[in-house]
Amino acid sequence: MNWLKPWFQKAGLWLLQHSLDFAQGVFQLAMSVLIAFFLYRDGEGIVAQLREGFRRISGDYSQHLMDVAKTTVQSVVYGIIGTAVVQSVTAGIGFGIAGVPSPVLLALFTFFLSFIPAGPVIVWLSASIWLFSGGHTGWGIFMLVYGVCVISSIDNIVKPYIISRGSKLPFVVMFIGILGGIATFGLIGVFLGPTLLTVGYSLTKEIISHRRDVNLQKSTDKLEDAVA
Repeated sequence: MNWLKPWFQKAGLWLLQHSLDFAQGVFQLAMSVLIAFFLYRDGEGIVAQLREGFRRISGDYSQHLMDVAKTTVQSVVYGIIGTAVVQSVTAGIGFGIAGVPSPVLLALFTFFLSFIPAGPVIVWLSASIWLFSGGHTGWGIFMLVYGVCVISSIDNIVKPYIISRGSKLPFVVMFIGILGGIATFGLIGVFLGPTLLTVGYSLTKEIISHRRDVNLQKSTDKLEDAVA
């Protein structure tokens, strides 16, 4: 017992730490559902109040900025969901070619795991291991190569492309937003990183462009006055 006591202490600390992490995750999920309920119920009224408040602060131009923010957030959501759809379809095709059982079910698992960083790897790597264990070495190698070069690569190509296309942002900016969000916020960073970066980038670009247009208009007016 004296020899096992340090191991019991380490196991107790490990269980306590992971129990707290699990409880924190459940609490965040519950708060997200609660906030989402009120946003869905009173969302239109909240948006109307926000528009009126921003209009009083910065004038009519604030309405355009809110539209830019809305379009940007929608682009991020479409990019994340669209990438999950493309990954699941591509994975299903690969599973069917390699002869893996239940390719449609595995494609469905891939769709849900696509929202998690490196989630689809769990599915296609398990399929590869199953092929190797069944003696299908060639198809196992094919599944590994297909998973790395096709299924997992989609997340780094399609998602930034869809988001940057919808919000008219550079591909590199979106790629940095996804990687930075994961590194900073973890799992939730898949959604927060691109959203925060795209909204900030879009608003900054719009404000600079607006000020440039205003200054150009002032210069034109002064020139016209001088000529007159």
